[in-house]
Amino acid sequence: MLLLSLLACQSSSIKLRDSAGDSPHDSVPVDSGDDTATDSDAVVVPVAVILPPGAATAGVPLMLDGSGSYDPDGDALTGFDWACADGQTSAGPTASLAFAAGIQTCTLVVQDAEGLSGTASVDFDVQNGGTTHASWTVMVFMNGDNDLEEWALGDMNELEQVGSTDDVNFIVQMDRSPDYTRADGDWTGSRRYRVEADASTRAIGSRVLEDLGETDAGDPQTVIDFATWSIQNYPADHYALIFWDHGWGWTFAPDGLAPKKGISWDESTDSDISPAQGELLHIVDAVDLQIGGKLDLLGMDACVMADWEIAEQLRNDVSVYLASQDYEGTDGFDYTGMSDLTADPAMDAASLAASVALHFHEIPDSTMSAVDLTKMDAVTAALNTLSDALLRSADPGAMLNTAASNAQGFDGTASTDHDLADMLDKLAAMDPNAEGADPATADIVAAAASTRAALDAAMVVNYNLGGAVKNANGLSLYSPVRGRMDTTWFDGTWAADTTWGDFLTAARAH
Repeated sequence: MLLLSLLACQSSSIKLRDSAGDSPHDSVPVDSGDDTATDSDAVVVPVAVILPPGAATAGVPLMLDGSGSYDPDGDALTGFDWACADGQTSAGPTASLAFAAGIQTCTLVVQDAEGLSGTASVDFDVQNGGTTHASWTVMVFMNGDNDLEEWALGDMNELEQVGSTDDVNFIVQMDRSPDYTRADGDWTGSRRYRVEADASTRAIGSRVLEDLGETDAGDPQTVIDFATWSIQNYPADHYALIFWDHGWGWTFAPDGLAPKKGISWDESTDSDISPAQGELLHIVDAVDLQIGGKLDLLGMDACVMADWEIAEQLRNDVSVYLASQDYEGTDGFDYTGMSDLTADPAMDAASLAASVALHFHEIPDSTMSAVDLTKMDAVTAALNTLSDALLRSADPGAMLNTAASNAQGFDGTASTDHDLADMLDKLAAMDPNAEGADPATADIVAAAASTRAALDAAMVVNYNLGGAVKNANGLSLYSPVRGRMDTTWFDGTWAADTTWGDFLTAARAH
């Protein structure tokens, strides 16, 4: 139920304008003895307007919107002050406030530069929520503040084809660009939503819960603030965080954007989030702190983020990691497939990741894999054994060439990251008994096979479209066989976890 009362009224500070537009006279008109009223005596006050708020749920921020207020003279409004009967106050055209259940009243006072003011009030019924603790809260950090803006709107509309339920919260923070599309009202800045079911595929129908203005989507704290707000307001048994934007793994960067190495490039601020510099790990650590345990699922709706390095870095903080080794199409994930989750909210993180990966594959799109990070310790231990064996070879450079030169890559001839499993297969195929074989070959072959087994055990699902990506098996690994070594790799926490970097250094020295 919504009880709405809107009124525009003058305050005790109302003044009068004269016909020449001089400074206002004090107080109220003085009786001149002339009963004839003129236009010059008209009181012109600002008009406060409050848009009808949407359904209000106890404890969940409600957006109060007074941005439609105006001055009939066309003057700018200089003040917006909200005061609610429960004692809450706020300043600005909009206010995001949480209320207790029951009938609530809020008043907006707007003021112009001359001190004239107008007032409006709104009454609304705040209901207790049905299910206060959901099974899943899926947080989508949607950075459209770049040339992907149009597709951010499209994916939000896809998610609205599903909508949140009592058991599943879909929470989105969307940052838009001022430059690329004028669709959906051409608003800019960042907004937060709990996604509501909506049949329209052309306009966002979900209520705006928070209008944040301009934010930096490449700043880790922006992501942390969003996740913290989502977890506190929409508690659940399980949590997923999805990054939506451009991605470059830790090494990839399109021409003209170097040295971008990460996720979530904000074109307005020219910043992004770097795994190598520890920014991604910092975010996930903060999210885990809010949850009080591991993040169930971290998804990357972005290009080339399925790196062994990132999986290794997050192994203690995330249960399942979902990402693509190759470039994604602009459509990204098929968010209508999230209906699998609303139909079965009891599914675990591995099942949800497998569902998203399958729908992505069916679009169709290039590659997508889900990795059980609880099994990454075994993968890394086996890779260490392999690296040590490779270091004992007479010619580490030749071994790197054998592993990577013809292995699956994802950036054409310039690829510096190759499919880990494909490289392992090439090493395991060497013949220790061949004439002139390196004395370390037998150890290398055995270690490569063991690493491949550990990697297979960690892979929840892996999809590729064949053809140019037919040997994509789920995770890539830095393995440059030409060009200059990228020393950024050694900044990442993964460098201290293995001897793979020692092997690369030795191999490139030959």
